[in-house]
Amino acid sequence: MYWNGHDVGGSLISLMIGLIVAVIVVSVMFRVIDRVDHRAAEHRPTPDDVLADRYARGEITDEEYEHRRRVLHGDDHAVR
Repeated sequence: MYWNGHDVGGSLISLMIGLIVAVIVVSVMFRVIDRVDHRAAEHRPTPDDVLADRYARGEITDEEYEHRRRVLHGDDHAVR
């Protein structure tokens, strides 16, 4: 294909290959970002984990731990 006396056939093929490579790179980037977001969501601590950590660090007493654990699990006798 000629345009103004120059062969542009090779340029069009190069442009198309470049666009295809760019689309592939962008789609791979989005997949990597999506996986990182999912992994971050999977590693969020549960309320039980937070409560156990606070108990292990000594921030709450035995009684507070047991009371809060019963409240979290819906035990009817947990309300003071």
